[in-house]
Amino acid sequence: MNDLLLSSPLWSLFLFSLIPLSVKVLNKNREVSVFLSSGFVLMGIFSSLFLLLYFWPSSGEESLFYSALVFNEFRALASFVLLLVGVFVVFMSIQHPHVDKDHFSETLFLKSGSLLGLLILLWSGNLLMAFIGLELASLAFYLLIALGRTGSSALKAGFKYFVLGSVASAVLLYGISFVLGAAGHFDLHKVFQQTPELMMTSRILVLGLVFILVGFLFKISIFPFHFWLPDVYSGSFTPLLVLMATGLKVTIFVLLFEWTKGVFSLPEMSSLLSVFQWLAVLSVLFGNIIALLQKDFKKMLLFSTVAHSGYLLMILISSQMGFYFGGTSLLYYLIVYVCMTVGIFICLRIFERENDIAIDLNRLNDLSRQKPFHAFLITLFLLSLAGVPPTGGFVAKLLVFYGLLDQGLWWMLFWTIIGSSIALFYYLKPIALMYMKKSEPIGEEEAVFFPRFLTPVLLVLACFILISGFLPSFFLFG
Repeated sequence: MNDLLLSSPLWSLFLFSLIPLSVKVLNKNREVSVFLSSGFVLMGIFSSLFLLLYFWPSSGEESLFYSALVFNEFRALASFVLLLVGVFVVFMSIQHPHVDKDHFSETLFLKSGSLLGLLILLWSGNLLMAFIGLELASLAFYLLIALGRTGSSALKAGFKYFVLGSVASAVLLYGISFVLGAAGHFDLHKVFQQTPELMMTSRILVLGLVFILVGFLFKISIFPFHFWLPDVYSGSFTPLLVLMATGLKVTIFVLLFEWTKGVFSLPEMSSLLSVFQWLAVLSVLFGNIIALLQKDFKKMLLFSTVAHSGYLLMILISSQMGFYFGGTSLLYYLIVYVCMTVGIFICLRIFERENDIAIDLNRLNDLSRQKPFHAFLITLFLLSLAGVPPTGGFVAKLLVFYGLLDQGLWWMLFWTIIGSSIALFYYLKPIALMYMKKSEPIGEEEAVFFPRFLTPVLLVLACFILISGFLPSFFLFG
């Protein structure tokens, strides 16, 4: 009974997600009000947030269903962030031109299902439960991409993600079977902590771990497993894109942090540590260089997510090597990254039209005169993504540098500074276009409706970016 109560945030989210779908069926398959359907899903997310706070683990670690799920304070914090991402995604979906109004209930149900899968993955206590959660989220993503009103690119992106995701899942499951055969259990943390000598003698176990890491790194777009990113993200509608770009990162990085505690400080893990270090550096360099070459604003932001995955991987490496503030730094970076990403893509709503997914950088010309409020917020989020003070992104980037310095990783710090310098060029270019490049005013036929309820959401995100930059100690150690 105690396990059911502690897992109630998961049950609440699932049960409320059924209501819009059930109402549509009872209404002879006709969609009811978009706001009503969204309200039911938001009630489910807020009830999950309330239950999460009510059963918040004050100390220690709770094991549910014979350690199939694990609940502790760090995962609870990440779950809180993940549910807030769900709230933002629902708000972004309302009256969005790329969301099919005739299948809005199905879209909300699938988004809730993907969020539930990510929570199961985040709470997973072993590799088998992690695989179940990851596949639940992935299956919902496959369908959601295809349901988007982004033209022919939606079906193409959905099919590509299905094929590539299926291959990654097969590789992950293959690795899990190797780990089970070599170690005798599914607990990856025990494999790392209790049997380091087995990793030196068992090639099957090493091969299994490599397959597992490939499967997870594929989902967070670490170089060179990012090749699915351009077509899939470009063909996805923006609210789903935000959920995939932020939700997967929060979940998988926190899970890897929990499973690899103290691993990279072991002598037997030196080769694995070297591989992770190079993957992080190459992700930062490649992501920033490719983003620099883009002329599409959305693609530029999407390729920059590869670089941010590299920064997060650097924090993970330094924390597992012994960086004292590693856990809080990782969570701080994830929270700031979520706010920056959600904020910038909400601002892009003014450029989005049905069956039109490209946003050429030239469309930003003279935006400061046409829409000064949006131009200011885009500038703020871009400066934070670039790591310019006094924003939260500056503190997040500073923590990356501090972690590398603390562990003596000077060569990684050098390449990270090079990559961050490259990022300044493409993050500052849109700002220059908005304030320095003159353009004709937007005509009546090109004006896009921007929902009023998104304005307070943007203000909250912008205030957090500024407050987290001015008072980082409150979020890090307060």
